[in-house]
Amino acid sequence: TTASTSSSTAHVDATPAESEAREESVKFAETARLQAGELEHMAMARERRVPESPLARVFGFGALGARLAAGVASETTRRIFGRGTADNNANGPTAVRQSALSAHIANGAGAEQIAATLSRMRGAALKLGQMLSIQDERVLPPALTKALERVRHAADTMPEAQLHEVLGAELGADWRSKFVRFDDIPIAAASIGQVHRGAVFIDNAPVEVVIKVQYPGVARSIRSDLGNLKRLITLSGILPRSAYVDEAISYAQDELSRECRYTLEAANQTRFKQLLLQHAHLRD
Repeated sequence: TTASTSSSTAHVDATPAESEAREESVKFAETARLQAGELEHMAMARERRVPESPLARVFGFGALGARLAAGVASETTRRIFGRGTADNNANGPTAVRQSALSAHIANGAGAEQIAATLSRMRGAALKLGQMLSIQDERVLPPALTKALERVRHAADTMPEAQLHEVLGAELGADWRSKFVRFDDIPIAAASIGQVHRGAVFIDNAPVEVVIKVQYPGVARSIRSDLGNLKRLITLSGILPRSAYVDEAISYAQDELSRECRYTLEAANQTRFKQLLLQHAHLRD
């Protein structure tokens, strides 16, 4: 290992202690950077219970439709009294309504309503929103793109009570005894689950791990969520045809069906590890 000074081109050998100290410093800086990023993203998230039943999820999408309709009605009224009826009659009721919806989204209110609902519902709805957020910025209104970008990094998290319900259902009433440590506060939250730090005993020694906890109800509601969201998009005209909504929905359904199978993910990781171990330069 070599080190260079800022005032000279000469190189000197670093001692083992210096090399170790430098590596520890780099590791500490990287850990601090990652934790800062986690805190920044999680600060934008809120604790809200995941709607589990099919009825609760349908109601969630229906409530979004109602809020958007109220916003459009308010914007339409403002335009009628602000511009007079002649201009609106010339454009026709459909054009006026569509223009009002675009304005409601563009001013940020409608965009926030959409993002907040997707973040609360999570599951397939949020996944589709995240996929749409990475499209060309000219496809979606800037306010909607910005709102969806935010939820792409930090979905709402489960309240502690619901988190414990899920863990109890999956691991038994004594689920906490299966961990040396389990941090109730998540370090990340996405469309189908959230991640927690913890530790378990492996070969009689505590090992740091991360635990992925899937949101309840999201796996069985993939098809219905996407169907409800498509109907809302079609009826409201929230997104232009250039957003390729049908293609995004088809891809999201296939992708989420695999992502919800955590055992498949674990098997793939094990297989990937085995492949890496076959190469000495990767093992080191």
